[in-house]
Amino acid sequence: MLTDGWSGAELRRGETVVHHLWAFDAIPTPPSVGATASTDVAFDAPAGGTKWIITEMGPDVEAPLHKTATVDYGVIVAGSVRLGLETGSVDLTAGDVVLVGGAQHSWHAGPNGCVIATVLVGLPDEYEAENVPAQVDDHPAR
Repeated sequence: MLTDGWSGAELRRGETVVHHLWAFDAIPTPPSVGATASTDVAFDAPAGGTKWIITEMGPDVEAPLHKTATVDYGVIVAGSVRLGLETGSVDLTAGDVVLVGGAQHSWHAGPNGCVIATVLVGLPDEYEAENVPAQVDDHPAR
């Protein structure tokens, strides 16, 4: 499901809602009065562009291993989630921040679900999702 705002409602097991808050192309302009977010359901941002989303994952929901051509800045707003990487996994809780730099990753919400606020920044066109390096630095996951 895709919405234009976050209600903070409780989700049932197996439910996920992505709220698309705002998006900018590569050269942003100030929002105009009455402007609304696009209803585009693509999760990747255009090269140099951004998308701001809030993802609500119900208890124990899993997003399988995937790779996008974006750098994602995330804040865990509520609950807990396990971020899986090719090199291991890390458990995150409310208040934790994460940077996913185009690497293969998965998400597994905790027993009470989670809410993640994320800004996605589109990588240059030559970084199609399948061409993004799987390891972005030398720091192993904890």
